Amino acid sequence: MKLKRYLWITILTIAVLLGIILPGRTQQHTSSHTLFQTSTFNVLSIGVYEGNTNFKELKKYGNFGLGTGNYLDGEMIGLDGKFYQLKADGVASVIPDSMTSPFATVTFFKPQTLINLQGRLIINNCSNR
Repeated sequence: MKLKRYLWITILTIAVLLGIILPGRTQQHTSSHTLFQTSTFNVLSIGVYEGNTNFKELKKYGNFGLGTGNYLDGEMIGLDGKFYQLKADGVASVIPDSMTSPFATVTFFKPQTLINLQGRLIINNCSNR
């Protein structure tokens, strides 16, 4: 009878430990060396301008990237975990999580080197650095 009791305690302990350990191991984690792409550029070239991946989902795969919104309504720029829509008039606005995209490429960006720039940037001087 004692052996049966210890067997049940052992089984319950293992089940609890697996319930704690496995979910952390099975959740999707994207490394900084992974590029996530929703759809392909070829799909855009044949006229499919409506996607079903929303920006809340894209944020799970990266904090930096490029793409577009549905119906090619401006360019998408992902920077520091925020996604912006840049329209033809040059105005950038924050993209809501519910907006969807037919094409986007994102990754988790971690800079290897930080450079502090001082003063005004002039394009001709950038190539000399």
